[in-house]
Amino acid sequence: MKRDHAFLIELLDTFTSSRVFRQKLKIIDKQNIRGWETWLQIEFSYYLTELEDNIEWYRELRCLPDKRYAAMKNRCSIIPDFVVRKKGWSQNYFLFIEFKQNASPSDCIKNMFLDLQKILSIKKNENIDVRSYWCVGFTKSKNIQELKEKIHKYNDDCYNGYYDIKQYLTIKRIGRTPYSMIAF
Repeated sequence: MKRDHAFLIELLDTFTSSRVFRQKLKIIDKQNIRGWETWLQIEFSYYLTELEDNIEWYRELRCLPDKRYAAMKNRCSIIPDFVVRKKGWSQNYFLFIEFKQNASPSDCIKNMFLDLQKILSIKKNENIDVRSYWCVGFTKSKNIQELKEKIHKYNDDCYNGYYDIKQYLTIKRIGRTPYSMIAF
């Protein structure tokens, strides 16, 4: 899990450190653009394509949920945003990554936890297995400590601290933009 976290954060750091990416975030903020999660996923897809010599990845790969989740949500499939494997890692074991974007930190965090529930219910299949699962959120906030407190409070209040996110929680400001990136 430690290697997976380091790999994910390395990917995200490089992705968010691009001057062009940061300029686009500033435009999104200045123009008060909403609902840019799909754009974010497309940008990340483009970024992953540039790394194809070192990684294998899929976008919106259809996976089967366990029976409990399928019955509860009335769904016959789950589609994570990204499935990524570093070349050289065990075959068929991938990081499952869900992206969330919301200007409101509270809404972003809430939606990240809902996605975490979804990813945790993915059933192993013969071609692909979950090596680890991650939620990545982009929200408008400059106060890392405040975000950290909101995340822990939400986990404690809504899930009784069920998710052990302390060790792998990463929150970083995205350059000179009003946005921060959260990963757990």
